Amino acid sequence: MARDWQPPAAPVDALIFTSPQAPAFAGAAAARYASLPAYAVGARTALAARAAGFAEVREAGGDVAALLATVAAAGHARVLHLAGTHRTPAAVPATLQVVVRAVYEAELAPLNAAAKAALHAAAVDWALLFSTRSAAHFADLFDTLGADRATLSIATISARALAAAGGGWRRAVAAATPDEAGILAASGLSCDKAPA
Repeated sequence: MARDWQPPAAPVDALIFTSPQAPAFAGAAAARYASLPAYAVGARTALAARAAGFAEVREAGGDVAALLATVAAAGHARVLHLAGTHRTPAAVPATLQVVVRAVYEAELAPLNAAAKAALHAAAVDWALLFSTRSAAHFADLFDTLGADRATLSIATISARALAAAGGGWRRAVAAATPDEAGILAASGLSCDKAPA
């Protein structure tokens, strides 16, 4: 859900986005920054930033460390990170000042009755986990069911998310690239949804 936020008093020379939700939830207050360079952690996030009206969007590296290194290498000194309330910590290059504003909050949801029944009956082959936080949350929910981890395979967005899910799964793989395509490739699954 969107959160109210205040732009920083001092100017910034670029924006960074580490999730596709951030540009979508940034709202009218972000319009003042639409002409600044914006750096997105990956293709999906870049697409969301362009859809939100940011004209000069650059994809940068696929993870937060690479994103920050790219921004610093481009010569930016003070950047605005529009983000969620939960963020993965990352080392910031010494030449870069990052001002963070939380523009949305992602709530962890419980499993519905149908999902619980399917997981408990081992009727699900794979769980695809798109963040470190959701991987840890899913593992806790799964264990609460009393289901056997050895009946389910998981694919995660990153090695860090894989570690957060813990061990004991039938198969556990991390995406080589932190995006939907990477998760599908790691799991060997395909997606039949219509292209956007």
